[in-house]
Amino acid sequence: MVRSFIAVGTGAAIGAWMRWGLSVWLNPSRSPTPLGEPLNGGASRVDTDLKDQPHVQASLFETFSHVFGSLGLDREASAMAEKSIALDEAAGRETTQTADAWMTLGRSRQILGDFQGSRVAFERALAIRTHILGEHHLDV
Repeated sequence: MVRSFIAVGTGAAIGAWMRWGLSVWLNPSRSPTPLGEPLNGGASRVDTDLKDQPHVQASLFETFSHVFGSLGLDREASAMAEKSIALDEAAGRETTQTADAWMTLGRSRQILGDFQGSRVAFERALAIRTHILGEHHLDV
């Protein structure tokens, strides 16, 4: 029950923070900006604004990694995924979110031509998902 409240609180905090950041960057009174610019600005603020909340930082970096990857900005996606993974590892935490960051890192490395690094990342994501969800789960 407590975990549910923590998850809801964390999700609400992340959503509010991202809406605020994007509203600042995508304000119609500003001149048009490339889509990567607000994401880079928001991602850089995660380090400073949320440094006392590593779990929230890890979640946001994972989200940013996925968004950057979806936009074809694979170097940025890799950097965000690596930050998310490092925060989770420092906290001794492995979650499905950690596995998602490893998957994004694997896809980005593959696209960038780092096939060995990609394989390592995909294998790590699989190991985490198997450990958490079990080998017969649909997400494994």
